Amino acid sequence: MRNLGTRFNGSNILNVRGGDQAELERACRILCLAMEVSPELGLTPSEERVFDGLTEWYQRIDTGRPYKTSTPAYAYVNLNTGINLLFLIQVPYEGCMGGLIEPFGNLYFVKLVPDSFD
Repeated sequence: MRNLGTRFNGSNILNVRGGDQAELERACRILCLAMEVSPELGLTPSEERVFDGLTEWYQRIDTGRPYKTSTPAYAYVNLNTGINLLFLIQVPYEGCMGGLIEPFGNLYFVKLVPDSFD
């Protein structure tokens, strides 16, 4: 996780808690904005795979044991436009900066500090 700063910064790293359908919907809306797509107008098969990947990753988060996950992050990288979006499970990761998704879709950024891992 140390090399994230080369591709991602505080404005496109979002922390999620998991286990919350409303939070997942907000994360999907943010992904829509990044991909510049509208689900109402239909998605291409590759766009559907990106959304399916986010949904499957989100549903695997064990909110009771977030430190135990084998996949702490889900990333969307568009090589054509240079858009990078990273979703991190909300636990401290080596000083990465991440934004929290609030209930009304507002974001606020916090500095995550290293912590001990199990």
